[in-house]
Amino acid sequence: MATRPGRPRPTATRVNGGEPPVPVPGAARWRGVNGPPLPRIRSTVRDGVLSVSLAGEFDHYSCAPLRVLLDGAPPLGARLLVLDAAEVEFCDSALLDVLERWSRGGRRWELAAASRPVRLLLELWNRVRAPLPPVSGPPRPVSGPPRPARRSGRRATRPPGRRVPSAADRGWRPGP
Repeated sequence: MATRPGRPRPTATRVNGGEPPVPVPGAARWRGVNGPPLPRIRSTVRDGVLSVSLAGEFDHYSCAPLRVLLDGAPPLGARLLVLDAAEVEFCDSALLDVLERWSRGGRRWELAAASRPVRLLLELWNRVRAPLPPVSGPPRPVSGPPRPARRSGRRATRPPGRRVPSAADRGWRPGP
């Protein structure tokens, strides 16, 4: 390996008592430089079905290629999205936004496989979107008997016959 004059030659860093580091197969290929795993998207279109396989982390920025892919699929005749998200390590609401965008055009999507983060996100999404459960107990009447009128000047919590001391009773006087 040729180096420029005056520059030191690169050497392997030694760890654990002088042994050279052992490369992990596939680690350099799918991980960013000191960062999270890079997202991977594989897709095929056949007979109106768009099959998409996802792996890695999907947030607002890393979902951009997926958005572009799904926006370009309907002109190719895709009406159904089959999503394989078994290798997704992280996802947030950006993935849900992409799926909602796909659904807005009258298209359907199905989940072929899902990792734990995807399952948790979809379960939460279904809970939020679901209608509220009915209130338990007997129904409250809309119009019932009239309520008794409150006596003016008295609070319900004060015992009758007792006066509430005012600031003037404690010696406070307004200024000049």
